[in-house]
Amino acid sequence: MASTSFYRNEKNEIISMRIRAYAGMDETGKPNKFHQKSIKVPKGLSKRQLNSWVKQQEVLFEQECKSGFFSKAMSQQTVDK
Repeated sequence: MASTSFYRNEKNEIISMRIRAYAGMDETGKPNKFHQKSIKVPKGLSKRQLNSWVKQQEVLFEQECKSGFFSKAMSQQTVDK
């Protein structure tokens, strides 16, 4: 499940958002860093349209993470055996 945080301007309008998704654990049991992505929010959306758009972006981001779009080499550590 992805979590979302919004960035607002001085007028309290949402200008962008950050989506974070859990990356699991490595072989040693330590948690990996989160995958994250920042997206600019289109202007002129109503609250209902914004909620729908945000949920759609979260689902697309989770699919990108699961399909291997993000490199796992950056967050995994090598283990000497």
